Amino acid sequence: MLRPPDVFLNFHLTSNSPLITNLADKLINEISLQGYLPDIKKAFLITLLLNLKLNYDSGAFVTIHRRPEYYSKIAEKYRTPKHSYDVIIQVVDGLYNSRYLTCGEVIPHARASNYQASEKLMKLLRPIPNSVIQLDKPTTFVILRKEIAGEILEVDNTDTRDDAINEDLKKYNSLREKTNLSLRNVPTQIAQNLRQKLEQISLENFKNIKANADGSYNFNLIPTHLYRIFNEDFNHGGRFYRGVESNMASTYVNIGGVDQKVKLRRFIEINGNPTVELDYSAMHPRMLYHMKGIDYRDDPNMIEKSCSNEMRTIYKIVGLICINSESEAKAVDAIQDNIQKAGLTQYLPENTDVMRKKLIKKFRKKNRRIDEYFLAGEGLRLQNKDSDIAHSVLMHFAERGILVLCVHDSFIIEKKHEKELKRKMKEFYHTKMGFQPVIK
Repeated sequence: MLRPPDVFLNFHLTSNSPLITNLADKLINEISLQGYLPDIKKAFLITLLLNLKLNYDSGAFVTIHRRPEYYSKIAEKYRTPKHSYDVIIQVVDGLYNSRYLTCGEVIPHARASNYQASEKLMKLLRPIPNSVIQLDKPTTFVILRKEIAGEILEVDNTDTRDDAINEDLKKYNSLREKTNLSLRNVPTQIAQNLRQKLEQISLENFKNIKANADGSYNFNLIPTHLYRIFNEDFNHGGRFYRGVESNMASTYVNIGGVDQKVKLRRFIEINGNPTVELDYSAMHPRMLYHMKGIDYRDDPNMIEKSCSNEMRTIYKIVGLICINSESEAKAVDAIQDNIQKAGLTQYLPENTDVMRKKLIKKFRKKNRRIDEYFLAGEGLRLQNKDSDIAHSVLMHFAERGILVLCVHDSFIIEKKHEKELKRKMKEFYHTKMGFQPVIK
């Protein structure tokens, strides 16, 4: 199984449960963390332990920056007392030297290193349920990132849109905090096959959850906030991230000897009520047609008449990468990685760069009327448009006390609100793009 991508440390995870605070006190004494800034050291240690616990079963490593310059450049609005280079390095190195952390290679002056809890630490963390996890409320849910001297940093800004967007997201996340999210009636085989993923997003430890009468499982989901993250300026990016629903990508599960595509999100319930997920079909390619004044209603990813579902998914990957990449060479590499991660390599005649270039050529030929947008790095500008549409959808319902979950161009809502969601998705898209979308 491929190792998942490394994750940056979430500084907003915390807990006041004795189960975790007592463990933190034990480790502080063992690795001699007393002295300077004891409260901040303990707070950061608790945050680190919770990050390590959440990501262990998925196989992901936690990325921690190791240069003082990184922390000094963090904008004040994103900074917490825990963003202290001296505190972070002392805690991390203390745990590593005591064999509570594993790391492929620790380089003292490297920009960042990736860490995972060792089995020694996991023996202490496993009995602690995810239900102890709490969230510090940040001052802002709007993040602007820029690349400075080779590092991606969260920076301050003077754009007046920041405050307005943040006020909206404060209201949305306040509603989110009062809403119970769960997975209901997850079939036994799916639950067992996706146990690592479920351990990462569930409040309870899997082994403590009793199966339903039919063998299915219910999971209460960990609390999360939703953020908008922009790139370079407020005209690029701006999509929503960090919600638990974003951590449920479709995956293939072997059921009865056959690989079947499984979408965990279809089991989500909001306040105990069943949900429906609606999404904009082929949103980015269709937006490009609409930007050119073409009312395109076909499927831009159906490249061949007899295209299988798997090949359509492959062409969807190819198309999105062509929109986001700035060169064919970069696109070819990205296509290889993404097709492999999706478990679709077996559906290609051959796994070569020549094959991947053929896929690009076929996609561009099918969509030749918007060819000038391919391999031109158009993706972040399109994300800015689709995230504005998503923002309008979320806030329309939040104002009425109805929570909508968002995963880029798809939305999850209680089934009883399905018709209104579809109507509003059409309305806000038309307002932005001047054409009607295709919704599925």
